[in-house]
Amino acid sequence: MNAETKGPCPDHQIDTGGSDSYCFNSEKGVGSCLSCSLATWLDDKGRLWGRKTKGSKPYLLDQE
Repeated sequence: MNAETKGPCPDHQIDTGGSDSYCFNSEKGVGSCLSCSLATWLDDKGRLWGRKTKGSKPYLLDQE
């Protein structure tokens, strides 16, 4: 079973028109975008967080 899925980036999906530059590994709970360098992860509550660079401030991507 493949744990990786590809699809539009959760940070800029409107701008890309359905590009599949984003890859998420459901077993590890992490993902990344090849287009914008976004790194993502799930917290212990299942919310998706991201940041553009290693030193930048993380921000919540799941907006309910």
